[in-house]
Amino acid sequence: MKLRKRFISAFLSLCMVISLASVAVSAQEEEEISYATSEYITFSNPDDDNIGEIVEDLYEAKMTVISGLESLQRKIDVRGMGVTRDVVQDFYMSILFDNPQFFYVFTYLKYGYVGDEVLYIYPQYITSNKNPGEDTDEEIAKQNIEIGKMQEAFDRNTQQLLSSVDESMTDEEKLLALHDALVCHVSYSKESTGKYKNSIYTAYGAIVEGTGVCQSYALAYEYLVRLAGIQDIHIVSNTIHSWNMVKLDGNWYHIDATFDDPVSDVNGRVLHKYFLISDKKLSENDSSESHGTWAPNYSAESTKYDSGDYYWLDTESQVIFDGGKIYYVDMSSNTSAGSKMGIITQIDESGKKTQLAKTEDLWSAGTGFYAGNYTRLFKEGDYLYFNNSTTVMRVNVNDCKQEVVYTLPDDIKESNCIYGLKKGDNTIYIGYGKTPTSVMTIVEYKYDFNSGTTPKYEMGDVNHDNILSIADVTAVQSYIAGNSVEIDISLADMDKDSLITIGDCTAIQKIIAGMAA
Repeated sequence: MKLRKRFISAFLSLCMVISLASVAVSAQEEEEISYATSEYITFSNPDDDNIGEIVEDLYEAKMTVISGLESLQRKIDVRGMGVTRDVVQDFYMSILFDNPQFFYVFTYLKYGYVGDEVLYIYPQYITSNKNPGEDTDEEIAKQNIEIGKMQEAFDRNTQQLLSSVDESMTDEEKLLALHDALVCHVSYSKESTGKYKNSIYTAYGAIVEGTGVCQSYALAYEYLVRLAGIQDIHIVSNTIHSWNMVKLDGNWYHIDATFDDPVSDVNGRVLHKYFLISDKKLSENDSSESHGTWAPNYSAESTKYDSGDYYWLDTESQVIFDGGKIYYVDMSSNTSAGSKMGIITQIDESGKKTQLAKTEDLWSAGTGFYAGNYTRLFKEGDYLYFNNSTTVMRVNVNDCKQEVVYTLPDDIKESNCIYGLKKGDNTIYIGYGKTPTSVMTIVEYKYDFNSGTTPKYEMGDVNHDNILSIADVTAVQSYIAGNSVEIDISLADMDKDSLITIGDCTAIQKIIAGMAA
C-alpha cells in the first residue's frame, strides 16, 4: 500500500512538473512571437502560376483555417503545418477567394510568427470595428449573432438569384442567366450603402446590399455559378481588378460582370461584351488594359463565343429564361432613321425565333436623336414588360396583344426619355434622364401585376403612404426645386395641366387644412 501511495505521489509530482514546464514553454513562446498585419491584401504576385499549388501543399493548414472561419474563431492555430511568412498572404487570400461563403471575413491579415514559421492566424470579421484580438467576449458574442442574421439574408437572396436557373437549362444558359440576374441586381459603388463599410469587397455586398466593387461582383458570381454546378475561378490581376473564369465544355472563358454593368447604373441595362470571351477578345475589348496579368494564370484560348450568331451579343437588356423559352431584346436591326430597333423576341425549345413586339422609337438628343436603342425588359406571368422612349408597355407572350402601362408626364418627356426599367414588389422602377449616361431620376410606379392595374391612391398622396400629409407637400416642393426625389408625378399634378408647379403644392396643402382644393 505504501509503495502504491509513493508511486501515485511521484506520478502527480511528475504531472505537475510537466504542466509547469508546458506553461513555461507556452509563456516563453508567447514572448517570442512577433506579429504582422496587412489590410486589403491581395495576391503578392499575380503572375505566379503556383498559387493554387501553395494551398494544396498546405492541405492540413487549409482545412484548419476553413474550419476555424466556419466556427468564427478569433485565433486559428496552424503550428507545425508548414505555413511560412513568404506564402501566408497568398495562402490566406486563396482560401478567401475560393470560398465566397466567408463573406463575413474581411481581407485583413494578421498572423503571429517565430522565425519564418507562422503559428497563428487572426481573422478580421466584418462585424467588428476593432483590430483582431481587441474585441471583448461580450462583443464577440454579439458579433456572432449578427453574422448569423447576415447569413440568413445571404441565403435568402442567393436563392432568389438562383431562381433564374433550373436543371433543364444548359450550362451556357445558366451562366448567362446568372450573369444577367447579378448585373441587374447590383450597382457598382466604392461606397457601402449598407451597415458594414467593408461589405463592398464581399459577396454579401453584391448579393444582399446590391452594391459593391469588382471583387464583390466576382465573389458573388463565383458563389452562384458553383451552386449551379459549374467550375469557376476568381481572378485577380496585377491592376487590382477581379473577374471570373469559367470552364465550359472543357474550355476556359472570361466573364467580367463588373465591366458588363456600366456606371452610372441604369435599371435593367446589361451588357454582354465580357461574357464568355477568350484572352484575345479580352485584350481587344479592354483598350485601357485594366485586366493586366492575372492569377491564377489560366488561359482562355477558345474563341467560340467571341463572335457569331449568339443572341446575347445583340442585346443590352436582361435575357430571360422561362418555361423552356428565351426572351430578349434583339437590337441587330436598324430603324428607317438609322437608329437601333428593339425587337422583343422569343426563342422556343426548337430554336425558332418569334417577334412579339418592337420598339422603333427615337430617343431624343436635343435637336437630333441617339443611334442606340434603350429598351429594357422583364417578365411577370404571361407578360413581358418593356419601355419605349416615353412609355412602358406590356405584351402578352401568348397572343402578342400590347397595352400601355405608364407614360411620362408631358412636362417630363419634353426633355427626358426612359432609359431604365426594373421590376420590384408590386412596383415598376422607371428611370428617366436627359441622356443615356445621366444619373437617372427613378419613378416608383405602384402596379398590381396580377390584375394589370395601378393601385388607387388619393390625389396628392405622392409618396404612396395612404396618408395625405405635409410630407407629400415637402416631396413635391423638393421635386420642383430640381432635387432627386421619388414621387408619383401623376398624383402631384393636382390641376391636371401636365405641369408640376407650386400651385399643386398649394392645392395639397388646402386639402390637408380641410379647405376646397
